[in-house]
Amino acid sequence: MSIDDLKRRENISSLDNLQLPYNYDGFKKVINRLETAILKKEKIIIYGDYDFDGISSTAILKRMFSSLSIDCGFFIPSRYHEGYGLNKNRIDEFKNKDYQLIICVDNGISKIDEIKYANSLNMDVVIIDHHTITDNLPQTPYIFHQQIDKFIAYNCSAASLCFFVSSYFRKKFDEYDVVLAGLAVLSDVMPLVHNNLIVLRNALFNINNYKAGNLFELASSMIKAKTLTFDDLSTAIIAQINAPGRVRTDSLSTNNVCRFLLDDKVTLKTKKYILDINNAQNEKKEAIKKSNVLNSLVNEYCSVYLLDALTGLSGLFANLYMNKENKPIVIFSPLETDNEVLVGSIRVPNNYSLLPLIDNPKKYFISSGGHQNAMGLKIYKKDLLKFATDFTMFVSTSKNEVIKNYIEISIEELTYANYLIYKRFEPFSFGFEKPLFKVTTDLHNLRRISDKVSVINNDNLEGKITFFGDFKENKDDETIYEFIGELKLESYYNKKTFSLISNSYSKIE
Repeated sequence: MSIDDLKRRENISSLDNLQLPYNYDGFKKVINRLETAILKKEKIIIYGDYDFDGISSTAILKRMFSSLSIDCGFFIPSRYHEGYGLNKNRIDEFKNKDYQLIICVDNGISKIDEIKYANSLNMDVVIIDHHTITDNLPQTPYIFHQQIDKFIAYNCSAASLCFFVSSYFRKKFDEYDVVLAGLAVLSDVMPLVHNNLIVLRNALFNINNYKAGNLFELASSMIKAKTLTFDDLSTAIIAQINAPGRVRTDSLSTNNVCRFLLDDKVTLKTKKYILDINNAQNEKKEAIKKSNVLNSLVNEYCSVYLLDALTGLSGLFANLYMNKENKPIVIFSPLETDNEVLVGSIRVPNNYSLLPLIDNPKKYFISSGGHQNAMGLKIYKKDLLKFATDFTMFVSTSKNEVIKNYIEISIEELTYANYLIYKRFEPFSFGFEKPLFKVTTDLHNLRRISDKVSVINNDNLEGKITFFGDFKENKDDETIYEFIGELKLESYYNKKTFSLISNSYSKIE
């Protein structure tokens, strides 16, 4: 990342700069089908998914129909009883309840047989999905997918796609829809470029400007802050919204989360939902504590773990282990209803791509799907060693080296004024990683906090280098050192300091 990259990114904020899909074939066919359903007063059901993207996608469309005075149904499945995506049992139930149109959001693009079955019952299916497509597409003309319409050249959240459908019917960009779409970008780890960046930045702005009182109240139940940060969105909102679907087996919990997202105000009902979400978050923490490693296959290329844990926690564990080990991670857990089946989540760092594995799954995969850096799958327990061997071979030959660019600054430039400039380029995530900075300095202001923590202040005391590691040099040493790390704002007794957080250094001879 260079200074030029940061400058190009700084001004990407206005919703007016969004790339719109309104003139693309897939989008227009979906819109036409929905307009027909509205005109004919057909009975409509939205079928979502149990993660944040799927729930928020459902909420966006449900709110859109409500704004048009149309009462449609919605359903969020349980990952434990029904799993991911539309299934034939639910299709039968929808048929028995006289639904004529099913709208699949954040799922459906891989459900070939299920869509065909719905068609055989004279039910149409609209698909609004962002997951990786294969050569075979479902037999429905009503598909809105960024990869098919090609109105953007990168992946996005399903909620972002639903946001465009909603904005077409509402004839405006609804401020709360922006919040839901932006949070889904963050929750699904979409590349932070153009549209994704715009909706995420506007999501944070809208939350902090009272456009989503329900979500601010949810965040406040975990942290006490007058203004939320991008990190707060992940830890205090997204993680809590995902909690019921991770630890509870019933579908009522996930459907109640969707009901919570439908109302952007704080009401007695909102507070009741927040209490239940808080309880689920605590249940998740307890479930994590009780989880144990049953088996592990670790090598220099990747790590594959079999955990005694709820399958709904596999993605969470995969992220935790990947951040810790900085290499591809696979987490498996036995399926709750069949111990001979393993449910897995794969996470890989940004210098890898899972797309070849998604496009060409192994024959022993029971099911699979995902994105470039995240994938879910099921295999039989007997095939675990075979999978670990194949996956090691896959990652050992698929890594693309990333050249790390450091932005060079002086210790005198670690000031609060410069921190405010740095903030203008947030958020940092997949597709736009947090930049690394390099500071060159001597040790004349060295302070040792402990054997493992040292601090070097700049002369104006606004900024400092905080080094975590074994640093034994004497402060009278005349040697010049290079420190590389990330920037962070710290506050002590109402005094703000801008710090370079580093765990590596080198001497300049």
